[in-house]
Amino acid sequence: MDPIRASESVFPLVGCRSRPEGGFVAEKVTGTAFHIRNDQFVVAAHSLSKALEHEHAGLGRLVNDRWAYHQITDYEMVSGYDMAFVKAKIPDVKALKWDFSEQQPLTDVRTMGFPFALDPQWATLRMRALKGYIVSTLTYHRLPSTPRCYELSFSCPRGLSGAPIVAQRTVAIVGIVIANLTTEGKIFTEREIERSEEAEIVRERYEAIQFGIAIQTGSVQDVQSVILGRSLFEYLQSAGLA
Repeated sequence: MDPIRASESVFPLVGCRSRPEGGFVAEKVTGTAFHIRNDQFVVAAHSLSKALEHEHAGLGRLVNDRWAYHQITDYEMVSGYDMAFVKAKIPDVKALKWDFSEQQPLTDVRTMGFPFALDPQWATLRMRALKGYIVSTLTYHRLPSTPRCYELSFSCPRGLSGAPIVAQRTVAIVGIVIANLTTEGKIFTEREIERSEEAEIVRERYEAIQFGIAIQTGSVQDVQSVILGRSLFEYLQSAGLA
């Protein structure tokens, strides 16, 4: 997934307001969207909900060193998966193929998106790229659908939700970023007894590590969609992406 191609298929999900003279002003980047052809895009549902709190929700596109915003014209939340589909008219965009097989730990992966991307002082956005590997596969019980997910060797900051996880070897989408998971454990305990006050003070130290969480493509392939008019897998097949 190289930066040039990513800029043609991955876009910031933005909450906007109208300009008095016309057009839009970005107020907040709430997530990342990626194209699946026919003006359809995949986003994280929680990121879309945040964007919809603004006057307008749209997708950004860098054109001649300036950001243009394309309004979302329709959307659909996928219940239980923290996933959504949106429609927006953006010319000259591309899409990556999907792989629905479960990837093994240590598989090299990469992603690009828009974590903490908005610089309001200069009215610009910054795309960021991350790469690493799959740490583990797991069943994610924090979503009602309990989908299969990947733990990633890098954290996924706010604004990256919805970004595609791409296997380096096949350059195919194998997951969708949805969250961070913090794991912590106690590494040190110190006890201090104050004899005069007959009090005991206990000090504990914990070590925490963050893993990015991406839902596996195989967990969402059978999702039925009104906006796509069929299951996700059937749609991607018809679009030549699966």
